[in-house]
Amino acid sequence: MNSPSSQLQHELSTAASLPPPNPKRPLLTHLNADTSWLLQIPWPSEADKERIYYNILIDPWFQGPQIDYGSWFSEQWHNTPTNIKTIQDVEDLIQRNEAAATAALRENRLGAEASTGATHLSTTEKHEANAASPIDLIVISHEFRDHCHRDTLQEANKDIPVFATNKALKTIQAWSHFTLVEEITPFTTNQPDWRSHSTPPLPSWLSISRLEPSFLDLISFHSALLITFSPSNATASTAKPSSAEAVIYTPHGIVPSDVAHIHNASPPLQTLALVHGLNDVKLGSQLNLGAHNGLKVVREVGARYWFRTHDERKTAYGVVGRLLKYKNVSFDEAVEREKQEKGEGSDLDDLQGVRFEDLGVGEGVVLE
Repeated sequence: MNSPSSQLQHELSTAASLPPPNPKRPLLTHLNADTSWLLQIPWPSEADKERIYYNILIDPWFQGPQIDYGSWFSEQWHNTPTNIKTIQDVEDLIQRNEAAATAALRENRLGAEASTGATHLSTTEKHEANAASPIDLIVISHEFRDHCHRDTLQEANKDIPVFATNKALKTIQAWSHFTLVEEITPFTTNQPDWRSHSTPPLPSWLSISRLEPSFLDLISFHSALLITFSPSNATASTAKPSSAEAVIYTPHGIVPSDVAHIHNASPPLQTLALVHGLNDVKLGSQLNLGAHNGLKVVREVGARYWFRTHDERKTAYGVVGRLLKYKNVSFDEAVEREKQEKGEGSDLDDLQGVRFEDLGVGEGVVLE
């Protein structure tokens, strides 16, 4: 397994110690120690856009408490400091990454022109759009306040579209803050075309849907978001079958059989990254399914990357704080337990292609 990635740039002045940006590949950044993420997907090269990245903010919660149903029931606070404290900090990070990618793109073009004897640099280089916010989309996976944090979300510009699961959607709509809040619909075997979930204002090459639990789960706790995209700006009738990739985000984990139907996706999908926690968390029943489940899911979907999420040990009060049970589990411990269960002669070769990443606060990677 590869070691955890180096930090995406916090200041342009530190960029020399970082991997060179790749304007043609997505960036994924862990914004806190819990489960807030920034996914930056390059616009297709033929798209008429001024910016390089389409920027998706996932489950933002940066400061203050998470309170569900009152402090008497559940109040939790972050324990790990982060440089990302506000929505403005996220926007600043986006601007820095955009500037670095633009510089890399310009340098690549200059190098290509020098090798062919060309001397002209196009004056139509991509640059940051003068929009109200560089955040293109906010995605909310659950209605609980560690995913759907009102104080954080209400810092965001009201014109940023929000895609949310059903109960989270109703919560957000009740605030009357955002202009557009859309429901994330289930990806099912009855409708295997992932492009059918590309509803406005999403661009045609991007879709967001939900993988639902098949067992009785009234709050869809063990579900996942399926973020799919194609590097070509193709319509539903012209997309290349081999060009689509997916990021599966499941902060509490999902049963492997409930992701199996993505293999029936049409056009086909390649799972680029799985975002799934390691720790075993219980509140009477199982909350976070943890590393042992993650090993099964990463095999099922064939992900190239596995990112740890939702494993911060937060300060907790109320009924939930008294009853929560944590068991810290590392990737190596999960693999070792699997060896013991299957025997020393068991074949773990199917994990060799998986790049496991335990990202720290503010760290990220280019998804190659």
